[in-house]
Amino acid sequence: MPQRWLILAAVVTGLTLDLLDITVVNVAIPHLMAEFGTDIDTVQWRKG
Repeated sequence: MPQRWLILAAVVTGLTLDLLDITVVNVAIPHLMAEFGTDIDTVQWRKG
């Protein structure tokens, strides 16, 4: 039974970190566009 909780904790942690990563990228895209003076197609390397 304890192994199930460990697996659940690992999956929830992974999903949380993935959500955090997507959020950071989406917040950074407008700043990258302004900094490099380019369009969305150039700086959007990942879609959430």
